[in-house]
Amino acid sequence: MDGIMKRIRKVAIAVLTGGLLQITFIHPGAAQIAAGQPGAFLRLGVGARAQALGGAFTAIAEDASASFWNPAGLGQLNELQLIASYQKMSLDRVYNFVSAAAPFGMRGTLSLSWVGLSISGIEGRSANTAQPDFTFSNSENALYLSYAHRLFEGFYFGISAKGIYQQMYQSSAVGAGLDVAFLYRVTDAIRVGFMIQDVNTQIRWENGTREVFPRAIRGGVAVNLESNLVFSIDLLKYPEENVQVVFGGEYLALRRLPVRLGYTSQGMVAGGGIRLPMKNWFLQVDYAYGNDILDGSQSHRVSISLAFANPYAGTRPNRKMPAGDDLNEWDDLRFKSSRDRRKQQDAPAKALAPKQKPVYVQVVARVLNVRKGPGVSFPRIGRVLRGQRFRELARIDNWVKIQLASGRIGWVYKKYVVRLKNR
Repeated sequence: MDGIMKRIRKVAIAVLTGGLLQITFIHPGAAQIAAGQPGAFLRLGVGARAQALGGAFTAIAEDASASFWNPAGLGQLNELQLIASYQKMSLDRVYNFVSAAAPFGMRGTLSLSWVGLSISGIEGRSANTAQPDFTFSNSENALYLSYAHRLFEGFYFGISAKGIYQQMYQSSAVGAGLDVAFLYRVTDAIRVGFMIQDVNTQIRWENGTREVFPRAIRGGVAVNLESNLVFSIDLLKYPEENVQVVFGGEYLALRRLPVRLGYTSQGMVAGGGIRLPMKNWFLQVDYAYGNDILDGSQSHRVSISLAFANPYAGTRPNRKMPAGDDLNEWDDLRFKSSRDRRKQQDAPAKALAPKQKPVYVQVVARVLNVRKGPGVSFPRIGRVLRGQRFRELARIDNWVKIQLASGRIGWVYKKYVVRLKNR
C-alpha cells in the first residue's frame, strides 16, 4: 500500500508541475452563458488561491475567503485572518475582494467581506456618432456578514447574509440574499463541503424593476494525499444550465512555495505563492493565472493574506485539521512527512533528572488537547484549560509530558504551555 501511495504522489506532483509548463498553450475557453445574468459578478470567484484551484474550494475553505466559497469553512479558523485580492481585467474592469474573519466564542467564527466589480470609461451616445457624448461607470458590490458554528467534532454549519448594491450611470439598485452551507471532516484526510448560494437573493432598481439572482448549488470533496498535497473537485449547478465540474490540486514545495493547477469550463488555470511565517503573524502572497470568463483574455489575480497567531490566544476544542486539532500545531507539523513524525514519536524522551526539583507548567491556551503520546496521531485523552498548572515529566521536541490531577499521564503541545519558575 505504501508503494502504491508513493506512486500516486509522484504522478500527482508530475501533473501539477507539468501542467504549469503547458498552461500558456491552452486555448481560451468560451465565456459562460451566465455572464449577462443578474449577479454574474459573483460568479467570478474570490482569492487567488481558490482561483488557481479552478474554484474547487468548497471542501477546503480554510481561510478568510471561505465567506464566499463556503461560510461553514470559517469554523476551521483559530485566529484573526485578513485577506485582500485585486484583479485588473480587460474592458477597464477591476475586481476586488476584502475579508476579515475571527473566532467568536468557543464554537463560532464571524466574518465581514466585500466583493466589488467596477467598470469605468463606458461610452454614452445620444446618436450614431464617432465620439461619445459622455462616459460613465458601473459598479456592483456585495457585503457579506458570515457566521460559522461547529455543531459537533469535525462538522461545521455556516451562513452568509449579504447586501447588494449596484450603480449604473444615474440609476441604482439595492437588495439582499443568503448563502447556507456545511463542511464535514470525514477523516483527517477527507473533507466534504456543500453550499446553496443565493437563496432568494434579489435586487430592486429605482424604477421598480426587480432582478432575481439564479440560485446555485455547490458540492465538493477534498483529499489530502499527503500533508503537503491536496486534490479537490467541485460540482456546480445553476438553473437551466448543465452541471459544471471543476477540480484542482495544490502541492506545497520546500515548505513555503505552493504550486497549484486547476481546470474550469474556460480551460486550465494555474498559480503559486509564497508563505512567510513570522513570530506572531503569518503572511501569504498568492497568484493565479487563467482566462477571463467574458472574453477569454488572459487574467491575472493577486491575493495577500495575513493571519495573526497569538500563542496566548489559545485554541478551540473538537477541531479536526489534516494533521492536528490546533491550527498552529498543524501549521508547524504539516510539512513533516509521516516518517519524520514517526521518528519523532519513537524518540526517547528527555526525562527530568531524579535529583532535579519538580518543574511545573501552566496552560496559556483557552482549551488545550492532551494526547496519549507526543504527536497528533495519538488519540486525545482529555483537555485542560487556561491557567491550570501541571507537573512536567519530560519533553520531546515540540511536546511536553505532564501529569494530570487524576494521576494520568499525557502530552501537550509546548507552544501552549509556559514553564513556571521553581520557588
